Amino acid sequence: MAATTNGTVNTTKRLAALRQLMAQEHNVQAYVVPSEDQHSSEYLADCDKRRAFISGFSGSAGCAVITPKEAFMFTDGRYFLQAVKEMDQNWTLMKQGLQDVPTWQEFLSKNLESSTRIGIDPTLISASNADTISKALGPTQSTLVPIDQNLVDLVWGDRPARPHNSIIHLDEKYAGQSLGHKIRALREELAKKKYQAFVVNMLDEIAWLFNLRGSDIEYNPVFFAYAVITADSVNLFVEKTQLSDDALKNLGDDIKIKPYDAFFGYLRELPTVLTLDEEAKVLIGENASHAIAQALGKDKYVIAPSPIAEMKAIKNATELEGFRQSHIRDGAALARYFAWLEEQVNNGVEINESQGADKLEALRSDAWARRALWKDGLGMSYNSTPLKAGMTVSNEPGYYADGRFGIRIESIVLVRDATTPNNFGDKGYLGFEVVTMCPISKKLIDTSLLTADEQKWLDAYHAQTWEKVSPLLENDERALKWLERETSPL
Repeated sequence: MAATTNGTVNTTKRLAALRQLMAQEHNVQAYVVPSEDQHSSEYLADCDKRRAFISGFSGSAGCAVITPKEAFMFTDGRYFLQAVKEMDQNWTLMKQGLQDVPTWQEFLSKNLESSTRIGIDPTLISASNADTISKALGPTQSTLVPIDQNLVDLVWGDRPARPHNSIIHLDEKYAGQSLGHKIRALREELAKKKYQAFVVNMLDEIAWLFNLRGSDIEYNPVFFAYAVITADSVNLFVEKTQLSDDALKNLGDDIKIKPYDAFFGYLRELPTVLTLDEEAKVLIGENASHAIAQALGKDKYVIAPSPIAEMKAIKNATELEGFRQSHIRDGAALARYFAWLEEQVNNGVEINESQGADKLEALRSDAWARRALWKDGLGMSYNSTPLKAGMTVSNEPGYYADGRFGIRIESIVLVRDATTPNNFGDKGYLGFEVVTMCPISKKLIDTSLLTADEQKWLDAYHAQTWEKVSPLLENDERALKWLERETSPL
C-alpha cells in the first residue's frame, strides 16, 4: 500500500474510484466493507483484506461504510490507537463501545438519509445479519443491495491472487476419528431434525470433518472450500489440484469433489433435487453468508447452529492428548525464547518487537514443529454452546490502559468432569485442566495480594510446568536454568 510520510495510507484515489463505481455502475449511496471473507473467517488471506486496502487500517476487527462524501471506520477499543495512526484524513473513526456511538449496523438505519441504497458483497455478510439490517431499514425506506462483484476488488489493481496451497490428509491416529465416522454422526444429527442437507461454509469445520489440513490462510491449517452433505451424497467444493495423492486416496470414491467456483451454481439447483417442505429444509449455519441464502431461495433453508461446531468442540481422547503434547512442546520453545531474550537484555543488546517476534517464530514454528502442532489438533472452540467435558477454551484475564500498558495471562484449558464431595441437583460439575506450560512471571506478582490457595495453585502449576517441559530442554543449558528458576516456589 502507498503510504504518506507519517505512516498512514493515502486512500484518496482508491476512495474516488470506489465512489465512481457506486454512483455510475450500481446507483448505491453507501457501500459496506466488512472485515470477514466469504467463509466468515477471522483471519484472512491477503487477497481478502479488502477493508484494510480501502482504509489503510490493518486491525483484525472493523467495518468500513463509504458514502459519496464521507468514509467511516467502526472498530472497538482494542484498535482505537492503531486506527488513528493508520488512517488518513479521509476517514472518521467510529469508536464502538463508547456512549452514543452506534454499531455499523445501527448507523445504516439511524444515520443515513432515508431511501438510501446500501451496497454490499452478499458473500461477506451473514444471512441472519442481512435480514436484521433489512428489517431495521424498513421504516426509512432504505434497502440493502447485494452486489455480486466486490467493488473493492475492482479498484484494487495489484490485489494478490487467492492461495491454492497443498492440502494434506490428517491421519486417524492424530484425528481420533475417521472421515466415515464423522459423516455418519453428522447425518444422524441432521436426520433428528429432518434436515435434507447441510451447507458447510466455515473453513475449520470443513478441515475437521474431512480430516484434511491446508495453509491457504497464514498460521491457520485450513483451505478454501465449501461442502454440502445430504442423506446420500457428500460434496466437497475445492480445487482438486490442491489435494495431495494421500488426501485423494483417503477421501475415497464416496466424496464427490467439485470445483470451488461451482458451489453457488450447485446451491441454486439443490432445491430441485431434494424433497423440501415446511418440515424438511436445508440447514445453513449461523455464519452462512447472505449469498448462500440467496442461492438456495426463500423458504428453502433454516438458519441454526452448525452441528459440526459442537461435534468439533467436544474433543475425543486422541485430540485432547494432542493438545497436551503440543503445549508441552510449545512450552519448551517459550522457555528457550525467554531465556534468550533475558540474556540479550542483560548484555545490553537492544531487541525491538519485530526482532523478538522473529526469534520466537524461529523457535516455535519451523516447518516440522508446525506440522506436529497441526496434527495434534485444529484450533480451540469459540462458540455460544454451554461448556461440556472435552471442550477446549482460552482463559484470558487482562487489563489494558490506552497509551500506557497492557497485561494479560492467556492459558488454554481443557474442560473436564470434576469430582466433588457433593453433587447438588445431581447435575455434575466441570473443572479446567490447564495445558499451557509456560511460567507466570513471578517478578510481576505482588505476593501480598495472593491468598494461601492462590499461592498454592501457582506453585503447583509451576511444578507441573517444570516436570513436563524440562525433559525437552536437556540439551539447552541456558533454557533449562531459566525454566528451573522461573518455576521455583514463591
